[in-house]
Amino acid sequence: MNKYWKLSQSQLNLLQTCPPQFQKVYIEKYTSIPNLSNEEKTVWGKKFHYLMQQYQLGVNIELLKDENPDLIRSAKTLIEATEDIWSNPKIKLREAEYQINYQLDKYLFTVIYDLLVFYDNKAIIFDWKTYPLPENNNRILHNWQTKLYLYILAENSNYLPEQISFTYWFVKQSDKLQNLTINYDQKKHSSTEKELKNLLVNLEKYYQNYRNNNIDFPHHSKCETCFYRKNFAHLFVSNNEFIPQSLDDIF
Repeated sequence: MNKYWKLSQSQLNLLQTCPPQFQKVYIEKYTSIPNLSNEEKTVWGKKFHYLMQQYQLGVNIELLKDENPDLIRSAKTLIEATEDIWSNPKIKLREAEYQINYQLDKYLFTVIYDLLVFYDNKAIIFDWKTYPLPENNNRILHNWQTKLYLYILAENSNYLPEQISFTYWFVKQSDKLQNLTINYDQKKHSSTEKELKNLLVNLEKYYQNYRNNNIDFPHHSKCETCFYRKNFAHLFVSNNEFIPQSLDDIF
């Protein structure tokens, strides 16, 4: 293993969900089959985040004539729904697309917050999601984006875990905006730290066995219900096959 292994929340999700798939995508560098539908969604999402960043910088987004009217409408609807976070005089600092690097042992994590809002006694993470709110909120609560972003902010600020929260806004349908807020605390912080360290211990063990003994990353105990094992088992047969790597199909 290199001196530092750079890991993202997407990689943690995949490692926890399906270690063999993590091996295929991130160790053996298999590429995914292009999906035009997903690419279009990705482009829409990137443009939406750009609009929100420009608004935070003071740009009148209605003057961005090259942008899709649907994008402008969705951004304006979100801005109106979150008016307080743009105008509240109690806000000490507001940062869009804010990046934090965090090192844990030999692992380096980089997180980028869509928007961070700091008050004297609290900090709020905002994230713009360009898809509808999932019916099962547990998919959001247990996603590593939620856990890692909360954990790293608590580790890299003077705010106590109890003073930090995470609010997702689901913005694809401008007439049906939804949001979900997750409150943080010390118990959740300790649990995330334990879970993260255990996952990294497993990664080290899996990687050493793979490198030194040519042993594939193992399926976990619940792999009979694993999305990839059920739907893409045939892709693990030949090294000439492509392996999908998008977590959009899971979360």
